Amino acid sequence: MNTDHYILLIYKKLKGTILPEEAAALQKWEAASPENQAIAEETRQVWSKTEEYELPFELDYDADFAQVKSTIATSSPAAKVVPMQPRRRWLQVAAAAAIILLGSTFLFKNYFTSSQELVWKNIAASSEIQELQLADGSKVWLNAGSTLSFPTKFSTTDRPVKLNGEAFFEVSKDAQRPFQITTNRTTVTVLGTAFGVRDYAHETTTEVAVREGKVRVEKNNSTQKVILVANEKAIYNDQNKQLKKVADKNLNSLAWQRKNLKFEDTSLKNVFATIARQYDVKILMNKNIEKCTVSGFYKTETKVFDLLKSIASVHHLQVKKLKNKVFELQGKGCNF
Repeated sequence: MNTDHYILLIYKKLKGTILPEEAAALQKWEAASPENQAIAEETRQVWSKTEEYELPFELDYDADFAQVKSTIATSSPAAKVVPMQPRRRWLQVAAAAAIILLGSTFLFKNYFTSSQELVWKNIAASSEIQELQLADGSKVWLNAGSTLSFPTKFSTTDRPVKLNGEAFFEVSKDAQRPFQITTNRTTVTVLGTAFGVRDYAHETTTEVAVREGKVRVEKNNSTQKVILVANEKAIYNDQNKQLKKVADKNLNSLAWQRKNLKFEDTSLKNVFATIARQYDVKILMNKNIEKCTVSGFYKTETKVFDLLKSIASVHHLQVKKLKNKVFELQGKGCNF
């Protein structure tokens, strides 16, 4: 059951109309997490501030709340003229709505804000990087094959977006409104920083690499979470179901966004693995070639065949294109 149900149970308990099985369920829900305890305490405080007011009628909480939810979900933002009801009935309806809606800010955020304020927009980057600026001034670079969903205008409480694929974020600082990215497997929460997220639905891992600032990464539907700072990375793997934090030693984890590759005495095995991932190609070579190393700075705007030839020339190697997106390095290697 959702949080709204337990808020109603708190009201019924305060009023003395809660059933034994409902009281047991409420107690179990409160003990489940600090967040639930905070919501319960907030609800009781609202009740205590209004308990001196005696309603001139009996409330059916479940029915009234269901009606409010239905009204919010189906209401149109356009103005609508309705006939006025007798004053007594209007006061009853207003009082019922006030008690139900003021009981928790959770209700406002999840029903009123989501249905009337947040209009979501989807952007898909098909074959090239797309640069976006969100309503709060945050910038997003969306990598090819990725999709980003975001509100055209953020609420006053948070800044949610949804990502499938890979993106680099420069988040505008706003301590009052956390910026939250939900991916297929994780949720990333920040106040203001620069970092990259990679989570394609067809892949088995999720990676979050931080360039500056601090972010929190949480596994969806789990208690696993890590805090990252600059030059740290979080990796989640579908196979072992573990979220871990590691030092980000990969100089090119955000190369697609910077549009350059940097290598420092790096083995050709790792160099060409990076290039293969960046350009979505397959590169074949023998064991002797894999052990060779290279240092250099290369632009990713260079065509892949030209880039391979440039790197291969350092060790007098040849590059042969076998078929579309498949290349082979030929030569004796660096030990000869």
